Amino acid sequence: MAKEKEEQVTNCPACKKHLLKAKKYYRNGQYFCNKNCWVKMNKEAKAGSTEETES
Repeated sequence: MAKEKEEQVTNCPACKKHLLKAKKYYRNGQYFCNKNCWVKMNKEAKAGSTEETES
């Protein structure tokens, strides 16, 4: 049987822009379009985790 292929990420999770093959920024298991988007996602994740711990 054929192996199932993982779906490749085609959009940046932070800004939803299309990722170009030549310009991918890989951090923490995800592809981003640039460092600014990666920083933005980290800030959102940290803000979300602090809200959960305060509740």
